[in-house]
Amino acid sequence: MPFSLLTAVSRYAYSVLMFGLLGSLLGSSAGMLSFRWGWRENMGLYVADSLGDLVDRSPTLGLVLLVFPPLLSFLWVGPLGYFLFCRFWTARRLRLDSAGPSTIYQAEGRNGDRRWCKFCKIDKPDRARHCRAVGRCLPVYDHFCPCLCGPVYLGSQKAYLWALFWIPVHLAFSVGMGAWQLSVRSRNGGLEKAYLAAVGFFGLILPWLVNFARVKWRDIVFRNSRPKDLEGVYVTIWKDGQQKTISYQALNPWDSGCRQNSWMNMGPWWQWPLFWVEPPIARMLQDGTAWAPWVLDAQRAMGAAPEQPVLSPAVTVPAHAVNRRAGHSSDIEVEMDNLPHPGSRSLTTSAS
Repeated sequence: MPFSLLTAVSRYAYSVLMFGLLGSLLGSSAGMLSFRWGWRENMGLYVADSLGDLVDRSPTLGLVLLVFPPLLSFLWVGPLGYFLFCRFWTARRLRLDSAGPSTIYQAEGRNGDRRWCKFCKIDKPDRARHCRAVGRCLPVYDHFCPCLCGPVYLGSQKAYLWALFWIPVHLAFSVGMGAWQLSVRSRNGGLEKAYLAAVGFFGLILPWLVNFARVKWRDIVFRNSRPKDLEGVYVTIWKDGQQKTISYQALNPWDSGCRQNSWMNMGPWWQWPLFWVEPPIARMLQDGTAWAPWVLDAQRAMGAAPEQPVLSPAVTVPAHAVNRRAGHSSDIEVEMDNLPHPGSRSLTTSAS
């Protein structure tokens, strides 16, 4: 069986499992928690039951069970619906322009060339990658989620993150409330046991869901990091009519600190729940201000001149032509040890 076919089969298997979980969660919450336990058995105080006996009920508990499951469902169904809309409509119609001249850009490997997309026939803008599932280069692309069947990129990342956040919360509420109701009220009916068995089965993956959501919120929102972001970032400088390039290895050139990263990827605090609103990082990537402060400081320290046109990508010279001793290069008249960057990692310098 070809590898591509195996990938497609596994992707759809993940989707079936996840949407089976979500369907069970919606159905069980509406049927058991809200209607059966919330409305029918608790909201009607001193209403005769099916045997004609009066039952002592709790309107407060009934109200909680009636309101919270639909509310939790709404909190993740909305973002998930928008995420799927981005996958089947927005992303398929998105066409990025080829990257223009810039003194700082993400390069392909160590040679300083622009990242070329052989499918879209464009120089990929910074942080853009090609998604084969939708056949487009997508801005600030993270990955294609096989479970939710959609790409995580600039337009869908907020919806994706909120869906990841509220699905485990809803699942934990359903499992916990169901177990408590069965134990406190001694319900031993077959329907109740089937509910707890179904939700409890999916509850086994709750720790994995919580950890996965934690990792994605940490990387996307607070670290401003995506896969492949560190393939190679080159600060390109014009000096004395020549183009010079410095590569920063093993550093995240978009990490501006936890607070600034969260603002860039989610917007002001009042925009966080607005998953359909594009985050500020879209504008910052266009005007060249999305880089980490130490990258911009390094550019200024080396005498960069952004107003001069970039004629062609930098070409790396042979290793013997570059003096890397003491962490600096003789091709650039600046003390590399004094460049404002975090950590003590070395810098590789090349010139053309």
